[in-house]
Amino acid sequence: MKFLYTEDGLKNLYIEEHDERTKLIDDKTGVSGFNFSLIAITTATIIAGFFNQIIFLTLLAVLFFMLLVSAFLKLYYKNKF
Repeated sequence: MKFLYTEDGLKNLYIEEHDERTKLIDDKTGVSGFNFSLIAITTATIIAGFFNQIIFLTLLAVLFFMLLVSAFLKLYYKNKF
C-alpha cells in the first residue's frame, strides 16, 4: 500500500508487474500447468493421508520432487535470461 503514495513506488510496481523477463521465465517453466498439478497432488496427498500411509508417503515424495524441479527451473531460467 505504501507504494501507491509515491511516484517512484508506482513506477517500480508497474515495472515489476509488466516485466517481460519475468513473464518469459514463467512461460518457460510452465508455471500455470505446474501450479495446477501441485495443487492437485497436494489435495490428493492430504486425502490419501486418511486412507493409506504408503500412498500418502509416495504422493508426498512426488510433491517434494516437483517442488525441487520447479525451483531448479526457476533458477536456471533466471540465470539464463
